[in-house]
Amino acid sequence: MNERFDASFAPALSYYAALSPAAGFQGRCAMIIPADIEGKRVLDVCCRKGKGAFALADAVGPSGFVVGVDPDTDNVAAACAAAPKNHRAGSSWERHLRFSLAIPENLSQACIDDASFDLVYINSVLNLAWSLPVALAEFARVLAPGGRLWVAQGVFVADAPMVGESGSIDVFSQARSCASFERMCLEAGFSSVSFSSIAPVACEDPCDGECPGGATFLLA
Repeated sequence: MNERFDASFAPALSYYAALSPAAGFQGRCAMIIPADIEGKRVLDVCCRKGKGAFALADAVGPSGFVVGVDPDTDNVAAACAAAPKNHRAGSSWERHLRFSLAIPENLSQACIDDASFDLVYINSVLNLAWSLPVALAEFARVLAPGGRLWVAQGVFVADAPMVGESGSIDVFSQARSCASFERMCLEAGFSSVSFSSIAPVACEDPCDGECPGGATFLLA
């Protein structure tokens, strides 16, 4: 790993270090992967211990490449340790896959260059970003022309944005409306935003944790 540290992101590093693993990281049990990514370069943001990155590596095939980044050094170490048993290349997994330490707002920490990926992949943990506008701008920076951001199982609030209203930090309390998220993406440099399979979150689902009362949440 050859990470670059930017001292201006020290507060963000402290934020992620203090963030509880229960604060929505497990917010969805399912993992939705695009069907057309064979041969693509994919960046898995907040990859945790690599389970999703291994699935993405299977999807891109031997001609593609996946980089998984996470703010937690223990997660990165665990992902690297698990890779030989979870990637088809075994001990040669580093030819197809890499794990590095980085926060969403500063992917340069993992030596991620401009326009270097076809797909940036992240799940509902995006709601927990220290600075969502900065993270979105960073995703736009690293995407090649024609590339896209894929938010898998994103959690949105049906009404007005409610960020911080409950005082807690989880994917529900930090949820934004679809309209607010779309505006932020466009301001970050994305040319268009689309939502698919929008449906109410069934809060009785044990994967979802506890939904705050008085709000309707959407899964897209």
